[in-house]
Amino acid sequence: MIGNQRGSALLVVITLVYSLFLLGLSLQTIVGGDLERAIQFRNRTRARFIAQAGVTTALSILRAQPATFTALNQGWYHQPDRFQEVSFAGGVFTVSHQGTSGETLYGMQDEESRIHLNKAPPSLLAALPGMNLARAEAAIRHRTGQPFATPAEFVSWLAAQPGGLSDGEREILPRLTTVWGTGRINLNTAPAPVLLALPGMTPERVARLLQHRRGPDGREGTADDQPFPSLAALQEWGLIQGEEGLSWRPLVTVSSTTFSFVSRASIGRLRPATVTVHVVVQRQGKDWVVKYWKVW
Repeated sequence: MIGNQRGSALLVVITLVYSLFLLGLSLQTIVGGDLERAIQFRNRTRARFIAQAGVTTALSILRAQPATFTALNQGWYHQPDRFQEVSFAGGVFTVSHQGTSGETLYGMQDEESRIHLNKAPPSLLAALPGMNLARAEAAIRHRTGQPFATPAEFVSWLAAQPGGLSDGEREILPRLTTVWGTGRINLNTAPAPVLLALPGMTPERVARLLQHRRGPDGREGTADDQPFPSLAALQEWGLIQGEEGLSWRPLVTVSSTTFSFVSRASIGRLRPATVTVHVVVQRQGKDWVVKYWKVW
């Protein structure tokens, strides 16, 4: 009888100890989970702060630019030492954008190096890959009632039209178009496909313009670039004729007002927190203001 009582008591003790053990594991899991979530929240907050530092850095570069003309060798277009994996507050940030060929460039995108989907005349829209005059006129009818919100929206709309789009056209169109800026094309920053859309341009003339713009070393964004300080300069250097200057005047510029970029920040070793900010900024007077801000 006594043995049975002792056995029962031992079973109760073992059950109690096991229950306490399970409770301890549960508490450890809860506390550990809360602690991990707290660390992740803290790191994400810090990553957001670091991403904002990337935005501030980009704006400081733009504030130092001359208002008279904008060129690719002014330090904003592609400067890895200034914009790639920059250490800040225990983490790093990278400011980048996508080039015409899909490459990653460390700096900012000049939105006025592209064709404005909501402001361009039919002739410019018709010159885009996958476009023709009929499609350009259809796009203008569409944007009159409902402006395109993004180049991606334009591509989706165009792909749904009779004839659709090829994979190559789907890929390149977002890199040649914009919905930001004045609608004028910057002759100092526009890539060849955009320049080719201008009235009277041919591949040979575009090649001449780019050769002059790139300077002796033949590369964009280097110290020996020869940007155009004015539209008149192209006429003086024989790159366009007098009548073309008149027809181009409402379509082109040499100074840009709107830039976009992505600032991506990360912090933490084992489970790093990452924050990405897509920003569009615009010149207003002597300063720059944020026109678009999306965080993920």
